[in-house]
Amino acid sequence: MTPAEREAQLIDELSFLPDSFERMTHLVENDKRRPGLPEEEKLEERLVSGCQSRVWITASGEDGIWQFRSDSDAPIVRALAATLCQIFSGADSNAIAAFEPTFLDRLQLRGQLTPTRQHGFTRVIETIREIAK
Repeated sequence: MTPAEREAQLIDELSFLPDSFERMTHLVENDKRRPGLPEEEKLEERLVSGCQSRVWITASGEDGIWQFRSDSDAPIVRALAATLCQIFSGADSNAIAAFEPTFLDRLQLRGQLTPTRQHGFTRVIETIREIAK
């Protein structure tokens, strides 16, 4: 699947919820079931710079295809970073560079985020792209 297809699937899965608060709650609650990164992977060099919360991104690439994992000390940021990792995982560098996630706007989630959280969201995308270069 491409990042656009994975994002479309996410939007389809969450669109049935009646409002943005319930959509964000669903993302956060589902993320609680996902294991975080082990402490030994939460290294300083994996921290996303420019985020108010601590956010770690790890990546592995094989045959030009990237896989991303993340963790954070803030539940909303953790869920959003994991969602971005899910969208971008399985893609090559060109697809990662070319795709611009729109699910925050399409699911009306942007209003649930403070300006600093929105900036952190952007920094996670930029970090994933930097890694995949």
